[in-house]
Amino acid sequence: STPLYSSAASDVYKRQSYGYFEGTGSSFPFERGIVLSTGKLINTEGPNDSLSDDDAPNWIGDTDLEDTLNESETINATIIEFEFKSVATQVSFNYLFASEEYQEGEDSNCEYSDLFGFLIRPISDTEYTNIALVPNTQTPVKVTTVHPYISGNCTAINEDYFESFNGSVSPINFNGQTKVMTATATVIPNETYHVKLVIADHSNYRYDSAVFLEAGSFKLSTDLGTDFLLMNNTALCENETQLLDATQPGINNTYQWFKNGVQLPTETNATYTVAAAGIYTVEVTLDNSCISYGEIIIEYAANPIVVDSVLIECDLDQDGITMYNLFDAEESITNGDSYLQITDFYLSLIHISEPTRPRLI
Repeated sequence: STPLYSSAASDVYKRQSYGYFEGTGSSFPFERGIVLSTGKLINTEGPNDSLSDDDAPNWIGDTDLEDTLNESETINATIIEFEFKSVATQVSFNYLFASEEYQEGEDSNCEYSDLFGFLIRPISDTEYTNIALVPNTQTPVKVTTVHPYISGNCTAINEDYFESFNGSVSPINFNGQTKVMTATATVIPNETYHVKLVIADHSNYRYDSAVFLEAGSFKLSTDLGTDFLLMNNTALCENETQLLDATQPGINNTYQWFKNGVQLPTETNATYTVAAAGIYTVEVTLDNSCISYGEIIIEYAANPIVVDSVLIECDLDQDGITMYNLFDAEESITNGDSYLQITDFYLSLIHISEPTRPRLI
């Protein structure tokens, strides 16, 4: 792959730990953007044929990062800070985390990691929230929380978000990297927020890390809710519908819905009812002509196949009463499907909100 180009032409850029990059002609997923590193900027550029392992006198860490991630002992912190005001209810930014601490075949993937935070707070507050998280969790993104299985004692953690270990033919000079991630924050429209992007070495300066931020990806977002996925056991049931609500503040907003990237010309309301699986997106043109984007993945699970069952018990004392354990019929009802489980029993379909005890007389 063609090496990534960074703004490292002068001696000043060679000494600093941040800068602009271009990925044109390389296999890197971002065409351009900003990179923050715990080492020299010049050492972020591929190929991956040397160890980025830099230090500098009096290069301190960051207490906000430590406090927010509940960590300690950071050094060599690189920081970008800015303030913004949004007219939408969400903002997001695309990024990729890379590190020399990704070591193929080594248990150290489960033990050591530098720290990265996308910290945000209203300017009236003093405490930050980190939004650089593994999707659908509150887990910060780092080597020890995103990696594949390593033979030995290092089990896979959030492997779906790990991209690759990098050989020498790589556009960046790091041993491994995550997939492209999106940091998303829910905000109050027209309130000013302070953002602090910070990456730092943890415990010692050895084995640098970097975060690559995609140019132009800081955008307004519309929250359509959490994805409905089979893998998370949150998929919709067959024939079930789901109302999506993209309503944003403003009286002159316009809405356009898409399914799997194809425009739905007649769907121009703030809400849309889903009745089939797909990737649904919405573009909201706000009062000030800014556009806010929202996306959600909807998957469906087939209805379970179950059968009627008959239980037989003896009335030993001939008093006309006997006891049944309805769970004795579970294997028969589910037809032996180990993926199905009975959670409760009901007297009738119209009383499903009033579950009975698991035994009936």
